[in-house]
Amino acid sequence: MARLSPILRTDDFPSTELSALRLDGVVYPLGDSYCVIDEVSDVRLRATSLVPVLSTRLIAARLSAAWVWGAIASAPARPQVCVAAHARRRPAATARVTVHEAVLTAADVVTVAGIGITTPRRTAIDIARFSLRFGTPEATCGALLMRLAGFSAAECIDEMERNRNLPNKIRAARRLRSAEQLLLGDLREEELSGADAIHVVDRVNPPYGIEHTVEVSGVAHLEDEPAERKAVA
Repeated sequence: MARLSPILRTDDFPSTELSALRLDGVVYPLGDSYCVIDEVSDVRLRATSLVPVLSTRLIAARLSAAWVWGAIASAPARPQVCVAAHARRRPAATARVTVHEAVLTAADVVTVAGIGITTPRRTAIDIARFSLRFGTPEATCGALLMRLAGFSAAECIDEMERNRNLPNKIRAARRLRSAEQLLLGDLREEELSGADAIHVVDRVNPPYGIEHTVEVSGVAHLEDEPAERKAVA
């Protein structure tokens, strides 16, 4: 008899049955899916839970990527994904996901469980650049990404500086330094100890150059930027 997938969705069982299984302690929530209770929520399992959401052209980014890496406890209600700016076909607008276009280097994306995910460093940079606010939760997320993947704020800043026309890099640099200070000083050990080790495999090699981002599908734009479709140099 074939073993059921550890990830269960409403395609597998009615939502009422999944809710009952949760109440009985048989499954636990994992993003917008459920996972059998004896499966540990790790990087690969969280990535697997996003497979139905992501086509081959979509890449988990920002808070969705941070969740996969284990830097935040809960997945965003609407998965945050990016699509290559030079992709021949772009996904149709949908209320299910938040999509933005981005030009990525080969080092910005890795493959886990068959889906593309922005690397921890790229994820930290994007969260610092695009978050409308950057309070303790966001700084903690950045600090955890640094701790998990072993990079520094200076490395992120150097990467941003190599892209001359990158928007919001001054603000992002300040935010990343504050995240690093939290990591070095005030972040409690128990906030760091439960995070998963990162195992990245199978680098994606998209032939894209420097950053060029545009929000699509009616997504909120950058601070002080009109909510119309607009390219960002």
